[in-house]
Amino acid sequence: MSLLDPCLIRSRGPSGQVVVRLGVPLVDDYLEFMRLLGNGYCTRPTELDCAFEAICENCSFFQTSIEFRPTLQAQHDDAAAKGQHHRTALFDQLLTGLTEGEAS
Repeated sequence: MSLLDPCLIRSRGPSGQVVVRLGVPLVDDYLEFMRLLGNGYCTRPTELDCAFEAICENCSFFQTSIEFRPTLQAQHDDAAAKGQHHRTALFDQLLTGLTEGEAS
């Protein structure tokens, strides 16, 4: 059995009850600390505190994917309309990464 094989995983629910479900240990461990953002995911481990609220797109723990293209495009267009050249360039880079299949 490998870490990518589905198996029964026991964990505790919010009120302490035992929860048994089918899962993939390696994937579940990774997804456990991913936090959903408006335009991607924060993959920073929960043990590492983050004091920043608005620099996610520049952080090495930021990941995005094609599903967030409409949001990223809207953020790009908003930055361009406001003349925010640095933000426009940032969203250009993220959108180009999605086009080239290098979303991160």
